[in-house]
Amino acid sequence: SIHRQENLGPFDPGDKKFNLICKDSAGNTANQFITLKIKVDEIQPVIQKLYVLGATFTIETDEISTCSVSTKLTMEEPAQLATEKGLEHVMQVDKDVVFLQCTDRFGNSGPIYQVAFTKE
Repeated sequence: SIHRQENLGPFDPGDKKFNLICKDSAGNTANQFITLKIKVDEIQPVIQKLYVLGATFTIETDEISTCSVSTKLTMEEPAQLATEKGLEHVMQVDKDVVFLQCTDRFGNSGPIYQVAFTKE
């Protein structure tokens, strides 16, 4: 059978040695040391492209992330933008100015950008 141990960390970057011990229902055991190289993502998501088409504002990021907007620079009461796969984020333009921030799944947040929409 398969057993899973989650939340072993947090770990600092580098090689980590683990001792895996497996025991079956008959009492037989197997023991193996493994070494894993731990890498820590400390890089914020990068906005690669943003554009308005019709009344839809689209943001494209370089990694899976969530993007939120707020009418306040402090990002109080943020609204999360819709996304299917975490790389393209969309919202309907219904404000003149919003503040935008994107965060990856590891909690790395990018800067807060002010976005002003103009009417043509």
